[in-house]
Amino acid sequence: MSSATALDQVRIVLRADANRAIGHGHVVRCKALATELIELGAQCQLVGRLPEGVDGLGIDEGLPSSEEPNATLDFAPDIVVMDLYAPDAAQIEAWRSASSMSVAIDDSHPHFEFAVDLLINPSLNPQTRHEPTPTTEYLAGPGFLLLRRGFEGTSVRQIRKSVESILVCFGGSDPFDFTPRVAQWLAGSVPNVILAVGSGYPDSGALEEREQQLGVAVVVGADIPTLMSEADVGVFAAGTLAYEAAAFGLPSILVSLNEPQRLDAEYLEDSGAAKHLTSSQLSAENLNECLTSLRSPIDREVMSRAGRSLVDGGGARRVADHIAALWHERGGRT
Repeated sequence: MSSATALDQVRIVLRADANRAIGHGHVVRCKALATELIELGAQCQLVGRLPEGVDGLGIDEGLPSSEEPNATLDFAPDIVVMDLYAPDAAQIEAWRSASSMSVAIDDSHPHFEFAVDLLINPSLNPQTRHEPTPTTEYLAGPGFLLLRRGFEGTSVRQIRKSVESILVCFGGSDPFDFTPRVAQWLAGSVPNVILAVGSGYPDSGALEEREQQLGVAVVVGADIPTLMSEADVGVFAAGTLAYEAAAFGLPSILVSLNEPQRLDAEYLEDSGAAKHLTSSQLSAENLNECLTSLRSPIDREVMSRAGRSLVDGGGARRVADHIAALWHERGGRT
Protein backbone atom coordinates (compact mmCIF):
# COMPACT_ATOMS: atom_id res chain seq x y z
CA MET A 1 0.00 0.00 0.00
CA SER A 2 1.57 3.30 -1.08
CA SER A 3 1.36 6.51 0.94
CA ALA A 4 -0.75 7.97 -1.88
CA THR A 5 -3.51 5.41 -1.36
CA ALA A 6 -3.30 4.72 2.38
CA LEU A 7 -6.18 5.84 4.59
CA ASP A 8 -4.63 4.99 7.96
CA GLN A 9 -6.96 6.06 10.78
CA VAL A 10 -9.14 8.12 8.42
CA ARG A 11 -12.69 8.01 9.81
CA ILE A 12 -15.36 7.31 7.20
CA VAL A 13 -19.13 7.18 7.71
CA LEU A 14 -21.23 5.47 5.04
CA ARG A 15 -24.91 6.48 5.02
CA ALA A 16 -27.52 4.13 3.51
CA ASP A 17 -30.94 2.70 4.27
CA ALA A 18 -32.46 -0.71 3.65
CA ASN A 19 -35.94 -2.13 4.03
CA ARG A 20 -38.28 -4.40 2.12
CA ALA A 21 -39.74 -1.61 0.00
CA ILE A 22 -36.44 -0.17 -1.27
CA GLY A 23 -34.38 -3.35 -1.01
CA HIS A 24 -30.87 -3.81 0.35
CA GLY A 25 -28.85 -2.66 -2.66
CA HIS A 26 -27.75 0.69 -1.21
CA VAL A 27 -26.44 -0.99 1.93
CA VAL A 28 -24.81 -3.87 0.05
CA ARG A 29 -22.80 -1.61 -2.23
CA CYS A 30 -21.77 0.61 0.70
CA LYS A 31 -20.55 -2.53 2.45
CA ALA A 32 -18.60 -3.52 -0.67
CA LEU A 33 -16.92 -0.11 -0.75
CA ALA A 34 -16.29 -0.14 3.01
CA THR A 35 -14.50 -3.49 2.74
CA GLU A 36 -11.98 -1.92 0.35
CA LEU A 37 -11.65 1.28 2.40
CA ILE A 38 -10.91 -0.78 5.51
CA GLU A 39 -8.25 -2.63 3.50
CA LEU A 40 -6.60 0.78 2.94
CA GLY A 41 -6.55 1.43 6.69
CA ALA A 42 -9.75 3.45 7.13
CA GLN A 43 -12.05 3.24 10.14
CA CYS A 44 -15.56 2.79 8.76
CA GLN A 45 -19.05 2.96 10.21
CA LEU A 46 -22.32 2.29 8.43
CA VAL A 47 -25.27 4.39 9.59
CA GLY A 48 -28.86 4.45 8.45
CA ARG A 49 -32.22 2.86 8.90
CA LEU A 50 -31.24 -0.78 8.75
CA PRO A 51 -33.47 -3.86 8.86
CA GLU A 52 -33.42 -6.56 11.48
CA GLY A 53 -30.81 -9.16 10.62
CA VAL A 54 -28.46 -6.59 9.12
CA ASP A 55 -25.57 -8.91 10.02
CA GLY A 56 -27.00 -11.24 7.40
CA LEU A 57 -25.92 -8.65 4.84
CA GLY A 58 -22.33 -9.20 5.86
CA ILE A 59 -22.10 -5.96 7.83
CA ASP A 60 -20.43 -7.39 10.87
CA GLU A 61 -16.71 -7.67 10.21
CA GLY A 62 -14.78 -4.47 10.84
CA LEU A 63 -17.80 -2.32 9.99
CA PRO A 64 -19.85 -1.30 13.05
CA SER A 65 -23.39 -0.25 12.17
CA SER A 66 -25.92 2.11 13.72
CA GLU A 67 -29.63 2.50 13.06
CA GLU A 68 -29.40 6.23 13.79
CA PRO A 69 -29.23 7.87 10.33
CA ASN A 70 -27.61 11.05 11.65
CA ALA A 71 -25.07 9.38 13.95
CA THR A 72 -22.02 11.31 12.80
CA LEU A 73 -20.97 13.62 15.59
CA ASP A 74 -19.72 10.94 17.99
CA PHE A 75 -17.72 9.31 15.21
CA ALA A 76 -16.44 12.71 13.95
CA PRO A 77 -16.01 11.58 10.33
CA ASP A 78 -13.28 12.79 8.04
CA ILE A 79 -15.17 11.52 4.98
CA VAL A 80 -18.88 10.89 4.51
CA VAL A 81 -20.22 8.57 1.80
CA MET A 82 -23.95 8.97 1.06
CA ASP A 83 -25.95 6.38 -0.90
CA LEU A 84 -29.45 7.82 -0.63
CA TYR A 85 -32.66 6.31 -1.97
CA ALA A 86 -34.24 9.78 -2.04
CA PRO A 87 -31.49 12.43 -2.07
CA ASP A 88 -32.25 15.67 -0.25
CA ALA A 89 -30.16 18.83 -0.71
CA ALA A 90 -30.46 19.94 2.93
CA GLN A 91 -29.44 16.52 4.26
CA ILE A 92 -26.49 16.33 1.88
CA GLU A 93 -25.34 19.81 2.92
CA ALA A 94 -25.58 18.88 6.62
CA TRP A 95 -23.47 15.79 6.08
CA ARG A 96 -20.99 17.62 3.86
CA SER A 97 -20.54 20.29 6.54
CA ALA A 98 -19.86 17.62 9.18
CA SER A 99 -16.79 16.28 7.35
CA SER A 100 -13.69 17.28 5.43
CA MET A 101 -14.70 15.42 2.26
CA SER A 102 -18.05 14.28 0.88
CA VAL A 103 -18.88 11.44 -1.52
CA ALA A 104 -22.24 10.49 -3.04
CA ILE A 105 -23.25 7.26 -4.78
CA ASP A 106 -26.21 7.52 -7.14
CA ASP A 107 -27.50 5.76 -10.25
CA SER A 108 -31.15 6.85 -10.14
CA HIS A 109 -31.33 10.66 -10.09
CA PRO A 110 -29.41 12.04 -13.10
CA HIS A 111 -31.10 15.46 -12.84
CA PHE A 112 -30.35 16.01 -9.13
CA GLU A 113 -27.43 18.32 -8.39
CA PHE A 114 -25.13 16.63 -5.86
CA ALA A 115 -23.05 19.28 -4.08
CA VAL A 116 -20.25 16.90 -3.08
CA ASP A 117 -16.54 16.44 -3.72
CA LEU A 118 -16.95 13.10 -5.51
CA LEU A 119 -20.00 11.62 -7.24
CA ILE A 120 -20.01 7.93 -8.21
CA ASN A 121 -22.54 6.55 -10.68
CA PRO A 122 -22.23 2.74 -10.60
CA SER A 123 -24.38 1.93 -13.61
CA LEU A 124 -24.00 0.72 -17.17
CA ASN A 125 -26.41 2.81 -19.18
CA PRO A 126 -25.29 6.26 -20.40
CA GLN A 127 -28.90 7.48 -20.04
CA THR A 128 -28.43 7.64 -16.27
CA ARG A 129 -25.40 9.97 -16.41
CA HIS A 130 -25.41 13.12 -14.27
CA GLU A 131 -24.18 16.61 -15.09
CA PRO A 132 -21.86 17.21 -12.11
CA THR A 133 -20.94 20.68 -10.89
CA PRO A 134 -17.49 22.01 -11.86
CA THR A 135 -16.21 21.34 -8.33
CA THR A 136 -17.43 17.72 -8.24
CA GLU A 137 -15.29 14.87 -9.55
CA TYR A 138 -17.31 12.23 -11.37
CA LEU A 139 -16.83 8.48 -11.81
CA ALA A 140 -19.36 6.60 -13.93
CA GLY A 141 -19.72 3.38 -15.85
CA PRO A 142 -19.11 -0.35 -15.49
CA GLY A 143 -15.58 0.13 -14.17
CA PHE A 144 -17.03 1.59 -10.98
CA LEU A 145 -19.76 -0.93 -10.18
CA LEU A 146 -19.59 -1.56 -6.42
CA LEU A 147 -19.59 -5.34 -6.10
CA ARG A 148 -18.73 -7.44 -3.09
CA ARG A 149 -15.54 -9.46 -2.98
CA GLY A 150 -15.77 -12.77 -4.74
CA PHE A 151 -16.75 -11.36 -8.14
CA GLU A 152 -13.35 -10.08 -9.29
CA GLY A 153 -11.06 -12.15 -11.48
CA THR A 154 -13.46 -15.07 -11.75
CA SER A 155 -12.39 -17.96 -13.95
CA VAL A 156 -13.97 -18.62 -17.33
CA ARG A 157 -17.25 -20.47 -16.77
CA GLN A 158 -17.52 -24.06 -17.93
CA ILE A 159 -20.80 -24.30 -19.84
CA ARG A 160 -22.64 -27.61 -19.42
CA LYS A 161 -24.42 -29.17 -22.38
CA SER A 162 -27.78 -28.98 -20.64
CA VAL A 163 -29.30 -26.67 -18.04
CA GLU A 164 -29.31 -28.64 -14.80
CA SER A 165 -29.50 -25.89 -12.19
CA ILE A 166 -31.32 -22.54 -12.02
CA LEU A 167 -30.62 -20.01 -9.27
CA VAL A 168 -33.47 -17.62 -8.39
CA CYS A 169 -32.91 -14.50 -6.30
CA PHE A 170 -34.83 -11.24 -6.10
CA GLY A 171 -32.50 -9.51 -3.68
CA GLY A 172 -32.39 -9.32 0.08
CA SER A 173 -36.09 -8.53 0.52
CA ASP A 174 -37.95 -9.41 -2.73
CA PRO A 175 -40.35 -6.45 -2.38
CA PHE A 176 -42.79 -7.78 -5.01
CA ASP A 177 -42.71 -11.34 -3.61
CA PHE A 178 -41.85 -12.84 -6.98
CA THR A 179 -39.91 -15.79 -5.53
CA PRO A 180 -42.87 -18.14 -4.82
CA ARG A 181 -44.44 -17.51 -8.23
CA VAL A 182 -41.21 -18.04 -10.13
CA ALA A 183 -40.55 -21.18 -8.09
CA GLN A 184 -43.92 -22.59 -9.11
CA TRP A 185 -43.36 -21.73 -12.77
CA LEU A 186 -39.88 -23.28 -12.85
CA ALA A 187 -40.69 -26.38 -10.80
CA GLY A 188 -39.83 -29.48 -12.83
CA SER A 189 -38.26 -27.53 -15.71
CA VAL A 190 -34.72 -28.57 -14.70
CA PRO A 191 -33.32 -31.03 -12.13
CA ASN A 192 -32.39 -28.32 -9.59
CA VAL A 193 -34.08 -25.01 -8.79
CA ILE A 194 -32.47 -23.07 -5.93
CA LEU A 195 -34.30 -20.17 -4.31
CA ALA A 196 -31.96 -17.76 -2.51
CA VAL A 197 -33.64 -15.30 -0.15
CA GLY A 198 -32.08 -12.70 2.11
CA SER A 199 -32.57 -11.80 5.74
CA GLY A 200 -35.09 -9.11 4.78
CA TYR A 201 -37.50 -11.57 3.15
CA PRO A 202 -40.37 -12.06 5.64
CA ASP A 203 -41.86 -15.26 4.20
CA SER A 204 -38.81 -17.52 4.18
CA GLY A 205 -40.43 -19.90 6.67
CA ALA A 206 -43.49 -20.39 4.48
CA LEU A 207 -41.26 -20.85 1.45
CA GLU A 208 -39.20 -23.51 3.23
CA GLU A 209 -42.40 -25.35 4.16
CA ARG A 210 -43.21 -25.66 0.42
CA GLU A 211 -39.77 -26.96 -0.60
CA GLN A 212 -40.86 -30.56 -1.01
CA GLN A 213 -44.18 -29.67 -2.64
CA LEU A 214 -42.48 -27.43 -5.21
CA GLY A 215 -39.45 -29.65 -5.68
CA VAL A 216 -37.01 -26.80 -5.07
CA ALA A 217 -34.28 -25.94 -2.58
CA VAL A 218 -34.54 -22.82 -0.39
CA VAL A 219 -31.40 -21.15 0.93
CA VAL A 220 -31.71 -18.28 3.44
CA GLY A 221 -28.79 -15.87 3.85
CA ALA A 222 -27.12 -17.46 0.87
CA ASP A 223 -23.49 -17.35 -0.24
CA ILE A 224 -24.31 -15.84 -3.62
CA PRO A 225 -20.84 -16.20 -5.21
CA THR A 226 -20.82 -19.94 -4.49
CA LEU A 227 -24.38 -20.43 -5.72
CA MET A 228 -23.68 -18.45 -8.90
CA SER A 229 -20.57 -20.50 -9.59
CA GLU A 230 -22.63 -23.71 -9.42
CA ALA A 231 -25.70 -22.60 -11.41
CA ASP A 232 -26.23 -22.86 -15.16
CA VAL A 233 -28.81 -20.05 -15.41
CA GLY A 234 -29.94 -17.30 -13.06
CA VAL A 235 -33.27 -15.53 -12.62
CA PHE A 236 -32.54 -12.29 -10.80
CA ALA A 237 -33.84 -8.87 -9.91
CA ALA A 238 -32.03 -6.49 -12.23
CA GLY A 239 -30.07 -4.62 -9.55
CA THR A 240 -26.69 -5.50 -8.10
CA LEU A 241 -27.37 -9.17 -8.78
CA ALA A 242 -27.39 -8.42 -12.52
CA TYR A 243 -23.85 -7.03 -12.35
CA GLU A 244 -22.66 -9.89 -10.16
CA ALA A 245 -24.04 -12.44 -12.62
CA ALA A 246 -22.33 -10.65 -15.51
CA ALA A 247 -19.01 -10.65 -13.65
CA PHE A 248 -19.42 -14.38 -13.06
CA GLY A 249 -20.41 -15.03 -16.66
CA LEU A 250 -23.68 -16.57 -15.49
CA PRO A 251 -26.33 -16.51 -18.25
CA SER A 252 -29.33 -14.80 -16.69
CA ILE A 253 -32.93 -13.71 -17.02
CA LEU A 254 -33.24 -10.28 -15.40
CA VAL A 255 -36.46 -8.82 -14.03
CA SER A 256 -36.40 -5.04 -13.69
CA LEU A 257 -38.34 -3.64 -10.73
CA ASN A 258 -37.95 0.08 -11.48
CA GLU A 259 -36.84 2.47 -14.22
CA PRO A 260 -33.07 2.57 -13.45
CA GLN A 261 -33.03 -1.24 -13.36
CA ARG A 262 -34.91 -1.35 -16.66
CA LEU A 263 -32.32 0.86 -18.37
CA ASP A 264 -29.38 -1.24 -17.18
CA ALA A 265 -31.15 -4.54 -17.90
CA GLU A 266 -31.91 -3.38 -21.44
CA TYR A 267 -28.27 -2.40 -21.84
CA LEU A 268 -27.18 -5.87 -20.72
CA GLU A 269 -29.68 -7.52 -23.07
CA ASP A 270 -28.64 -5.32 -26.01
CA SER A 271 -25.02 -6.29 -25.25
CA GLY A 272 -25.91 -9.98 -25.37
CA ALA A 273 -25.17 -10.44 -21.66
CA ALA A 274 -28.68 -11.29 -20.39
CA LYS A 275 -32.35 -11.74 -21.15
CA HIS A 276 -34.70 -9.10 -19.75
CA LEU A 277 -38.30 -8.92 -18.59
CA THR A 278 -39.94 -5.97 -16.86
CA SER A 279 -41.94 -6.77 -13.73
CA SER A 280 -45.16 -6.35 -15.73
CA GLN A 281 -43.89 -8.82 -18.35
CA LEU A 282 -43.00 -11.51 -15.82
CA SER A 283 -45.26 -14.50 -16.45
CA ALA A 284 -44.95 -18.26 -16.74
CA GLU A 285 -45.12 -18.03 -20.53
CA ASN A 286 -42.51 -15.29 -20.90
CA LEU A 287 -40.18 -16.85 -18.34
CA ASN A 288 -40.35 -20.22 -20.10
CA GLU A 289 -39.68 -18.54 -23.45
CA CYS A 290 -36.52 -16.92 -22.06
CA LEU A 291 -35.42 -20.20 -20.50
CA THR A 292 -35.96 -22.06 -23.78
CA SER A 293 -33.65 -19.61 -25.53
CA LEU A 294 -30.94 -20.38 -22.96
CA ARG A 295 -31.02 -24.16 -23.29
CA SER A 296 -28.49 -24.03 -26.13
CA PRO A 297 -24.95 -24.32 -24.68
CA ILE A 298 -23.62 -22.23 -27.56
CA ASP A 299 -25.99 -19.36 -26.73
CA ARG A 300 -25.12 -19.59 -23.04
CA GLU A 301 -21.40 -19.52 -23.88
CA VAL A 302 -21.87 -16.34 -25.94
CA MET A 303 -23.88 -14.71 -23.15
CA SER A 304 -21.33 -15.71 -20.51
CA ARG A 305 -18.47 -14.11 -22.42
CA ALA A 306 -20.50 -10.96 -23.10
CA GLY A 307 -21.18 -10.49 -19.39
CA ARG A 308 -17.56 -10.95 -18.38
CA SER A 309 -16.45 -8.46 -21.03
CA LEU A 310 -18.70 -5.78 -19.50
CA VAL A 311 -18.13 -6.29 -15.77
CA ASP A 312 -14.80 -7.24 -14.21
CA GLY A 313 -15.83 -7.00 -10.53
CA GLY A 314 -13.03 -4.60 -9.52
CA GLY A 315 -15.07 -1.41 -9.21
CA ALA A 316 -15.16 -1.18 -5.41
CA ARG A 317 -11.38 -1.24 -5.17
CA ARG A 318 -11.07 1.39 -7.92
CA VAL A 319 -13.48 3.70 -6.12
CA ALA A 320 -11.69 3.19 -2.79
CA ASP A 321 -8.35 4.01 -4.41
CA HIS A 322 -9.83 7.14 -5.98
CA ILE A 323 -11.28 8.28 -2.64
CA ALA A 324 -7.85 7.80 -1.06
CA ALA A 325 -6.07 9.68 -3.85
CA LEU A 326 -8.55 12.56 -3.66
CA TRP A 327 -8.19 12.67 0.12
CA HIS A 328 -4.44 13.11 -0.16
CA GLU A 329 -4.73 15.51 -3.11
CA ARG A 330 -6.98 17.78 -1.05
CA GLY A 331 -4.69 17.75 1.93
CA GLY A 332 -6.49 15.35 4.24
CA ARG A 333 -8.14 16.70 7.37
CA THR A 334 -9.13 20.37 7.37
